Amino acid sequence: MTFDPPGDGGVRGSRTAVAEPPRRSRTLVTTLVVVGVLVFAFVLFTSFYTDLMWYQSVDASSVFTTQLVTRLLLLVVFGALMAFLVGLNMWIAYRVRPVFRLTSPEQQSLERYRMSLEPLRKVAFIGVPLVLGLLAGVSATSEWKTVLLWRNGGEFGVTDPNFDLDVSFYVFTLPFLRFVLGFLFASVIIGFLAALVVHYIYGGLRLQPADDRISRAAQAHLSILIGVFVLLKAAAYYLDKFELSLSQDDYVAGVTYKDVNALIPGLQILMWISLICAVLFFITAFRQGFTLALTSLVLLVGSALVVGSIYPAFVQSVQVKPTELVRETPYIQNNIDATRDSFDLADAQVTSYAAADVATPEAVEASAGTIGNIRLLDPAVVSPTFKALQAIRNFYAFPAALDVDRYSLDDKQRGTIIAVRELNLAGLGEAQRNWANDHVVYTHGFGVVAAYDNTSDAGKPAFFEKDLPPEGLLDVQQPRIYYGENSPEYSIVGGPEDGPKRELDYPTDTGQASYTYTGSGGIPVGSFANRLLFATKYQEPNIILSDLLNEDSRILEVRDPRERVQKVAPWLEVDGDPYPVVVDGRVLWIVDAYTTTNAYPNATPISFGDATADTVTRRASNIAAQPRDQVNYIRNSVKATVDAYDGTITLYEWDTEDPILQAWMKVFPGIVQARASMPQSIVDHVRYPEDIFKVQRQIFSRYHVTDPEGFYSGQDFWNVPNDPTKPAASTAQPPYYLQVQMPDTDAPAFSLTTTFAPQRRQTLAAFMAVNSQPGPDYGKIRVLQLPSNTTIPGPAQVQNNFESDPIVAQQLSLLRRGGSDVELGNLLSLPVAGGVLYVEPVYIRATGAEGFPLLQKVLVGFGNKVAFEDTLAESLAQVFGTTAGGDNTPPTGPGTPGSGNLTAEQRLVAAIAEAQAAYDDGRAALARGDFAAYGVAQKRLEDALAAAAAAQRELGFPVTDVTPSPSATAEAPAPTQTTTATGAGGDLPGSDPAA
Repeated sequence: MTFDPPGDGGVRGSRTAVAEPPRRSRTLVTTLVVVGVLVFAFVLFTSFYTDLMWYQSVDASSVFTTQLVTRLLLLVVFGALMAFLVGLNMWIAYRVRPVFRLTSPEQQSLERYRMSLEPLRKVAFIGVPLVLGLLAGVSATSEWKTVLLWRNGGEFGVTDPNFDLDVSFYVFTLPFLRFVLGFLFASVIIGFLAALVVHYIYGGLRLQPADDRISRAAQAHLSILIGVFVLLKAAAYYLDKFELSLSQDDYVAGVTYKDVNALIPGLQILMWISLICAVLFFITAFRQGFTLALTSLVLLVGSALVVGSIYPAFVQSVQVKPTELVRETPYIQNNIDATRDSFDLADAQVTSYAAADVATPEAVEASAGTIGNIRLLDPAVVSPTFKALQAIRNFYAFPAALDVDRYSLDDKQRGTIIAVRELNLAGLGEAQRNWANDHVVYTHGFGVVAAYDNTSDAGKPAFFEKDLPPEGLLDVQQPRIYYGENSPEYSIVGGPEDGPKRELDYPTDTGQASYTYTGSGGIPVGSFANRLLFATKYQEPNIILSDLLNEDSRILEVRDPRERVQKVAPWLEVDGDPYPVVVDGRVLWIVDAYTTTNAYPNATPISFGDATADTVTRRASNIAAQPRDQVNYIRNSVKATVDAYDGTITLYEWDTEDPILQAWMKVFPGIVQARASMPQSIVDHVRYPEDIFKVQRQIFSRYHVTDPEGFYSGQDFWNVPNDPTKPAASTAQPPYYLQVQMPDTDAPAFSLTTTFAPQRRQTLAAFMAVNSQPGPDYGKIRVLQLPSNTTIPGPAQVQNNFESDPIVAQQLSLLRRGGSDVELGNLLSLPVAGGVLYVEPVYIRATGAEGFPLLQKVLVGFGNKVAFEDTLAESLAQVFGTTAGGDNTPPTGPGTPGSGNLTAEQRLVAAIAEAQAAYDDGRAALARGDFAAYGVAQKRLEDALAAAAAAQRELGFPVTDVTPSPSATAEAPAPTQTTTATGAGGDLPGSDPAA
């Protein structure tokens, strides 16, 4: 039997003498440790303080301090709580250790451990809780968003149909309760394990007992801990019933028949059993033996197995499966309603669209707003062309995928392909690559390059903003691009007005123009202290040593517009494709941002990353991939701008009804400005962002079905078709920005469009467009749904029709010979003339590294007709011409070329169609020898050409006189070649979408 005095944890005895190391060695080791700690601390301080300086430079220091304070509070509170609970249990276990222990081989071995541990006992009893507390606190800091949303969240105004709770409970409150409950579970488990170890070491728990296996004190202590654990389990069962609204393990997400009739009652039963079980464990703390408590615990485990698993499975198999549709109908409806609401699809307008495969002249004229604005330049194809014609030097570059916008030019709104000429350090030669050039001399890009989206110049883009120094129609007063998607990691700029100009501004014919940055962007690095901080951060001694820096120097960092917005607003998901705009003479980046959650009750989640992937995002390095997080709610709540010259970041509230954004605006007041404060010049360039639209189209491919019976059968579900022009990618076709005049509307609108195909078929199921023109209809989603038995081809089938057409195949084969490559542009789908018009530009690229794509041909399909001509107008005339006039009588009324109540664009389109019809009718009349009908057709052709020429003159385009002669008419190509704007896209001048 051993005796352990309560006041002394072990036996005091002599210690084996150990030779002390030499004093000098100890001093050296101590010095090295101190120096290492100081260096590590300074590096941490550098990271912290330079971060703070960056936030101060963009007037967003509250974002930094709020995050910091919240994280520190979580670290301290939860770290201290964990340390306290673990330390308390270790202390209790030690204090109630048995004073007398019967001798046994086990206790004899433990006695030796106790003796060796005694000198370290106090260190262990303090250090172990502190380390565990630190780890728990650090882990808790990651939940800062959860805590802040819980404290600041408001109401959604939408009630969950199953528990009659506002959606805010699931989005704001339930995640916080789960976080706290999870922390308490961890604290109790770790405290229990720590107590178990101490009880065992000090004899309260014995595996080879001479008497009882556990002391009464240890039994009481461990019983209380188990009771607390089971009590927490009761709370978990209570929350689990609400979590069912977020479940995904049945036919639809959310609560289902099995949940209501089996799982929810079962969870209620398990909660009460857990409470009883916890009480019994608390009672066990004051009585001998674990029999009653362990029996209740076995009952709880058995009940959980039966009530939580076996019975729900039985209900699903016996009651639900035989009549699943009947049982699940109300819950399918709940899921449909919740999903459409959470993805902002509840107000999508679906219209039946017959989609004729033959177009009448009147129908063609009614679609003039769309036809006159068809985009021919593919922004994902023409980047090499922009580079070849406008990069000027190798150290400039354009992004792999350019951007689509619209500008008011000459009192008309014109579709635009736009990009900024960014700096590309990789284009410098090896001899030029050094620290000074990379970070002091080559600091910025220069200028904007923009081209009309539906016009070409001998196959090249028709630029209206170009060259160095810049010239064009956009009046860019500050063309320097210091903040862009390809800017260097950091640049050091600035200096006195009368000092040397070290930055290369832009190349000239005789050398280069130099410049000194005068903006307010960046952080001052004129002082030695700031130089030291940034030299440490970037591990670059030149920041301290170089004489290229001066007292006015500033360092520009975090220069990607997307990264800047993400850093200022870390609670937002940022769109993958910022786009440049010219506003009031300055270049700005517009960056869309989203609020998301995966906690909207009964709504189906989707992978954000998977839904937004398409052939453009896979190929274009400038478009960022989204995280693959699951989301079941998304709003385009914020639109931000980043000034390309001084880096100013401005966040504007866009969705004024988003409760998540409202909560964050409470957390960070003043960071997001009111929507009304956005200047109209910026509003004019706002567009509906692609990433949210891609998510919506994936959801809508199923959730356009609003009838539970139809949804259950799944027969009417759609697919987003793969991009047929990139068959090797097997990836979704991207949506396209187009000027579209939807049926029953008077004018085209700038829209983001996509198509759907039926499951396992290649026909067209629907056309979807969201209005991207700021105004009352912005964000309005319209869907033209084709009949289920339609024969109108979808994108894949149209592409197959194009390439299998004998004439097209022969010409493509010829084009691919002789050292040229054929590159297919985007296949556009447009609702035109009561049907669906497909347009695909075809580019020719010279083989080799120096080749760049030129627009040479245009493929057009309508119904079963295919045209492959040099110009869009020729192709349109070929597919529409045979239906524009079917007899010898000239058409009359408001749809004819001479009608006075049509716009110039509409008259031009109508004239082209009438000319083609007259030409075809004349050929047919000659073939059958009917010279009278031929003469009528000739007169119609002459009138149509005159009308086309008049319309072109009115639009400001030069016109070549091509009055047909009888002999020429019989043999000449289609008369639509007489339109004279150059290039494949030049035959249809840009029109005013507001007309």
